[in-house]
Amino acid sequence: MRIQGTTLHNDFSIRGIKGNGTSSYLNGIPGLMTQFAAPTFMIGDIQFISGPNSGITGIPSTYETTAAGGIVNFVSKKATEAPLTRYRQTFSGKGSFGEYLDVSRRFGKDKEWGVRINTELLNGNTAINSNDMEAQGIFANIDHRDKKSNTNLLVGYRHLNIEGGARWFSLKAAAIGKEITKVPSAPEASKNYGFDGLAKESEGYIIALNHEQKMNADWKWFLNAGMNSNKLQRNIIGASSNFVIINDKGDVSNNLMSTQTVTKIIMPSSVSTAILKPAQ
Repeated sequence: MRIQGTTLHNDFSIRGIKGNGTSSYLNGIPGLMTQFAAPTFMIGDIQFISGPNSGITGIPSTYETTAAGGIVNFVSKKATEAPLTRYRQTFSGKGSFGEYLDVSRRFGKDKEWGVRINTELLNGNTAINSNDMEAQGIFANIDHRDKKSNTNLLVGYRHLNIEGGARWFSLKAAAIGKEITKVPSAPEASKNYGFDGLAKESEGYIIALNHEQKMNADWKWFLNAGMNSNKLQRNIIGASSNFVIINDKGDVSNNLMSTQTVTKIIMPSSVSTAILKPAQ
């Protein structure tokens, strides 16, 4: 697996096949991550499964990808057995400052209830010249466990604003072998190839519910369901989000687009699915 793309998107490749946030699952539920840079500050574990996975997960991923290369499953942080209060500051890139708060508690006679809250406050310039990123978010993970059931509920909000930073390139098909006779050199890692005014800004809410219920010694059922409500407030970028190289000089040509979209996905991933326990 390799990370690729830009700071604008969570792009990656598995076995050489491209994927993005739409190839990702959150607590085993598809459709809750978007193509835009997804939050990870409330994630405790990341699972990779190579190859087509509809048979394993019970449902394919959503738009823009069939996840033929594989999927990435993000697992949210759960309440720890011991109380936890952690405040962390970060500095990255050329001037990006971050503040993160992580609070975990368990309640009840047998500590059957757990609550974990994570917050994010990020602002500043990334390692790419003139690429500013601003983010605010809060997520709460609530879990309950007893002898017959396990339940986990993740709810959260995040606002993200990114200025500049586009770094995708493609070759003009009609120019290959004519104006384009060689493979272009790799772009400089710190150079911003975007144009003035390039920006992406969005905010949204995520709800993810997992419940498993034991019915008797042989049967149990489970429910995975979620909702992603996201508003893309600004999307000023080149068409197809890349710059098309048209000759050996490296000149690029592309149409610009400016869009605003509202997305709401309700995903009952696996509802009332019975599982037979093998006879002993």
